[in-house]
Amino acid sequence: MLEMDVKKNFIKTLAKPRQLNVDVIEVISNRLKDRLKIQGKLKTEKLDGSKILVDILSYMDFEDEKNLLSNIDMKVFNPVKDVEIKEKIFDINVILRITDNDMHNILREFKNHDIAMIIKDKSDEIRNKILFNISRRRKELVLEEESLLKRARKKDIKAMTMSFVNYIKELTLKGELIIYRKNEEFV
Repeated sequence: MLEMDVKKNFIKTLAKPRQLNVDVIEVISNRLKDRLKIQGKLKTEKLDGSKILVDILSYMDFEDEKNLLSNIDMKVFNPVKDVEIKEKIFDINVILRITDNDMHNILREFKNHDIAMIIKDKSDEIRNKILFNISRRRKELVLEEESLLKRARKKDIKAMTMSFVNYIKELTLKGELIIYRKNEEFV
């Protein structure tokens, strides 16, 4: 593992806005134009630095991640990015890294209507993870409830999803739930 100082510097470097010399940009631009003339059509891809950072953090040990984020005040760099990164670390996809047994126990705390709102307009992977971890009878009731939600407001669905994710985050911070990292291996 990298030393904590190296990790901090890496995160700071990723998050810090940079300024470039106009001459350097012009040279790079001219070379890219020349290359474009030779190769034909240029394909571009927008990179989301905060998404990349969240992906890197998802491979780190939870304690290292927590220590790193608490030691770096991201608000200094960009307050909007700080909130965005923290939201992306704990989004609905976090349930895919929770054991089925833990997921089953979490879902016991939510009503059928709440679960129906949580799965509404979610990916098949998210829906399947949730529906797999409730009983067959409850699954039928939840799906029936979901079918009645055709006119549900997006903000209500988003609020329920955030409530669900915040509950998971709360359990994790208390140490009552383990969210497995992407690179963890089991024996």
